[in-house]
Amino acid sequence: MEELENLYLEISVLSSIDFSKRVRCLLGSTFNPYGTLTEISKLSLVKNLLAKGIEEKVILETLENPNKDLMLMILVSVF
Repeated sequence: MEELENLYLEISVLSSIDFSKRVRCLLGSTFNPYGTLTEISKLSLVKNLLAKGIEEKVILETLENPNKDLMLMILVSVF
């Protein structure tokens, strides 16, 4: 769980407050080990995209997409 909180902290440093809150809501913490690992994986991708200069708006649109897993992987592979 510490890794998860560190990722949320790193994302909040790289972005606006509203963005980090939206990401937390969209990815939402689940209370099972698989869900936590998935959340950590997605947060790492989001953090890397922010570090590469991808706009918050683009990342949010990707996370709001019903196919967010696929869209996130495509976005990461493009950048």
